[in-house]
Parts: sequence; C-alpha cells; structure tokens
Amino acid sequence: MAARQTTDEAVATENYRKLEAILDVDMPTIELLYTKLNVGAGKNVVDFVMDRAGYHNLESVVVYK
Repeated sequence: MAARQTTDEAVATENYRKLEAILDVDMPTIELLYTKLNVGAGKNVVDFVMDRAGYHNLESVVVYK
C-alpha cells in the first residue's frame, strides 16, 4: 500500500483518498456484526469487569451473600 510506504503526510493522505474512492466503487458497504452482551450483576458482586469481547475473567470476582 503506497500510503504506508511514505513518511510524507500529504502524500499518504492523498493515497488514502484514492483508496477510499476505489473502495466506494468496488465495495460501497462493509457488513459488520455487532452482538449484544447480556451481563447481570448486583451489589453483592465485587471485582467483576465486563470484557467487550465477552471473555469475562471470573477468577477475581467475589459474590457475597
């Protein structure tokens, strides 16, 4: 990719604009997938951190009665 091969920001910007123009013709849309992550927690759950990818580390989670 020519835009990555230069250190001149103006040249790189122009090369990326050319690429965008080509992609607008060849691929006017890009399909993306977004999934919903359902997570439930309460006041008795401590140290739970939600992971954006859905891979939750539960080793440090404490649940009090």
